[in-house]
Amino acid sequence: MNKKIFAIAILGCLLLTTVAGLSATGLNVENKNDRNKYPTYNPTPEMWSKTFGTEDLVEQGQDVEITNDGGYIIIGDGDHGYESLDDIWLLKLDSKGNKIWDKKIGTDEEEYGHSIEVASDGGFLIAGSIWSKNNDSRVYAWLIKTDSNGDIEWEKIFGPMFWTNIHQPWYKDFYVENTDDGGCVIYGLKDDRAWMAKVDFQGDVVFDKTYDASYFEIAHSVKQTDDNGFIMVGYTSRGSGANTVSQIVLKKLDSNGEVVFNKIFEPLTEYEYDRGYCIETANDGGYVIIGESLTYSDYTYIIFKTDSDGNIEWKKNLGLFAEIETYGDGSIQKTSDGGFIVTGIILSIGGNPSDLWIAKYKINGELDWQKRYDDGKREVDCGNSIKQTNDGGYIITGYTVIWRTHYPLITYSDIWVIKTDSKGNIKSRTRNMNQFLQNIL
Repeated sequence: MNKKIFAIAILGCLLLTTVAGLSATGLNVENKNDRNKYPTYNPTPEMWSKTFGTEDLVEQGQDVEITNDGGYIIIGDGDHGYESLDDIWLLKLDSKGNKIWDKKIGTDEEEYGHSIEVASDGGFLIAGSIWSKNNDSRVYAWLIKTDSNGDIEWEKIFGPMFWTNIHQPWYKDFYVENTDDGGCVIYGLKDDRAWMAKVDFQGDVVFDKTYDASYFEIAHSVKQTDDNGFIMVGYTSRGSGANTVSQIVLKKLDSNGEVVFNKIFEPLTEYEYDRGYCIETANDGGYVIIGESLTYSDYTYIIFKTDSDGNIEWKKNLGLFAEIETYGDGSIQKTSDGGFIVTGIILSIGGNPSDLWIAKYKINGELDWQKRYDDGKREVDCGNSIKQTNDGGYIITGYTVIWRTHYPLITYSDIWVIKTDSKGNIKSRTRNMNQFLQNIL
């Protein structure tokens, strides 16, 4: 009898604590386009991990966004082999990771989807590419606007952007970013130069710019800034093989896409191989960049903070990983506390295989916490995109590689989607609490 009274008292205290926590932390963010507003932590976040894919096909989750109904939209693509044609894959999930619908978008060529945004009307903006492999081996940038059900409303094709007859690392890398006026920018590579186009809500092109450079240069990430301009990061490269020199490039652009300043950073290591992949604006008007750097024979993630003029304030090496351009660009997002969350791929102990990895950094660049994910059956696991969710947790997409053990011995991969709590955990504590109550009753 005393045990039951004790259990009821504890349960009552827990309920009061939960209600108080919800009252203290509840916040409705009314304007989802406001870059300075973030949801606060909810004490009971969803936590789950799910894979989606087709056996014998190489499929990857490239980007994830939170939809207006509290669920998620995933854009994926795959390499189905030279004898088949690839399509862009849209995957709509509810808040628990259950599939609501999926759509394949394609033509009679090969298409790859790399980036997605939720449009101002609740539909989706998609950036991908078309590889005209069976015609002239040229790559075209593809911008698509769909409704909330994934049905196409309009599309724009830019290019040809460049020519290739092989699966080069950058063949599919075109990205889209919302703008405050309801339009968007699409950006990437054109004729070995960084390229960006501004498009309004109806799909009309506002400007289309290729940026002059002395050597090869690519745009990998763009964010709109508070002055309605843009900040762009990428890298420039010259030479080949062991003689390749690669440097991170930061461009500040005005609202018309004109260059305000162009900064090429000196090599961060003696091996002169640095590449910038993702950028985020900081609360003080500066910028935070992640990329890769070569140290001896290994690659490492780098994260560094600049002021608003592009001067480096601090820099961190994050850990060893397999080469980003081979496996994925990784992702960075500003969090509600002013810090940053990062995902990517990191080497497991012993160097191989590799794990999907996320890390939370404070506003000053100090590591808050980090997690790695591997179910023990995979060889390579990679995170390509991460966003903070309305309950204070994180949604991640990427892929997990499966080594087939029966004939034919082939390798394929599935889209991997993970929902964590605010500390990167994916294992629910419900079972532990139930066991506790059963033990004392």
